[in-house]
Amino acid sequence: MMLSQGTYLVPTLIAPISVVQFSQAHPDLLPPMMAAKAVGVIEAHKKSFRMAVEAGVKIAMGTDSGVGRHGENGNELQLMVENGMTSMQAIQASTSQAAQLLHLQDTLGTLEVGKLADVIIVNGDVLNDISKIANPANIQLVLKAGRAAKNLLEEPVPVLSGSGVVTKASQSEKQGGP
Repeated sequence: MMLSQGTYLVPTLIAPISVVQFSQAHPDLLPPMMAAKAVGVIEAHKKSFRMAVEAGVKIAMGTDSGVGRHGENGNELQLMVENGMTSMQAIQASTSQAAQLLHLQDTLGTLEVGKLADVIIVNGDVLNDISKIANPANIQLVLKAGRAAKNLLEEPVPVLSGSGVVTKASQSEKQGGP
């Protein structure tokens, strides 16, 4: 039904795993019934995700705020790949597919002229090893609206444009053209 209706799945595969990890680290803070339920959900969650991938359901990456720790979103991509997506599909679920789900595809989600330049550069080949993106130490550069929010690269990074929007001029400069 999701496929025929064009409905997106936002799986948050990490959510029940995070509940289990939290309950193990802090057994007095979570009712045992809640942790047991999360354990039971993990495999069913993965199975339904694999079925959705195989069926061609549109999938976007999202989070369950407050369930997992901030900054661990890369683990969701790793779980997506472990459960049937290619690395490129997981990256697209986190970028272009998420933008389409939110009806923001004209503003973000892909690197195109006129769109916000939100970019990360990862140390390593994420298409061959998606776990590289899950390790914050591998995130070498974060551009938010074209400006460096984090820069571990040795070379300075130019601003893509004053507004943080990719422009024809910034693309020409990048390509070495006029």
